Amino acid sequence: IVVGACLREATDSHLFLCTLRVNNQRAVARVHSARAMARQIWHEVSIWSEISHPNIVSLLGVTMGEGQVVTVSEFCDEGSLYDANARHLRHLTVSPSATKNSSLASPKVAHRPSFQLVAWAEGLASALSYLHALTPTPVIHRNLKSSNCMLSHGGSKLRLSDFTTACLGRGDPSEDLTPQVGSIRWMAPTCA
Repeated sequence: IVVGACLREATDSHLFLCTLRVNNQRAVARVHSARAMARQIWHEVSIWSEISHPNIVSLLGVTMGEGQVVTVSEFCDEGSLYDANARHLRHLTVSPSATKNSSLASPKVAHRPSFQLVAWAEGLASALSYLHALTPTPVIHRNLKSSNCMLSHGGSKLRLSDFTTACLGRGDPSEDLTPQVGSIRWMAPTCA
């Protein structure tokens, strides 16, 4: 791979835009720097490498060297849904009718087309349904949030990513898998 610009820095890893030498495909290299997290990284890789679905970001490869593990995955050209929402909110427009009549002009966000929101929801539901229906052992993502939903194809396709906290289901839906993990704002109220 040919490593390019750093896309994002986190406490335990860095994301880099890269190009695969084999086919010139753009990809994302996540360089994991914490040795203490090696077990968690290999857990993620063991799950992620076994799944394939059009609405899940594909793991392209893994490499090791100099105390670091590098995972390489597909590049999604629009970034995360979280980033897209932030960009969308920056494009606020003032309502023309509000500015004519009063000083109460309130910002109004241009709405996304409902067909786009439905397509994203259907894609995410399809990915989760696929994971939960895997046999012999289903996969439970456990960290569904907008920053783990990537947009590709100019923002028209939503793809699930980040299997760091994913676990394998046991078959008994009433069985408590592990303590709650993930982002509290995205958890079911019964888990928070």
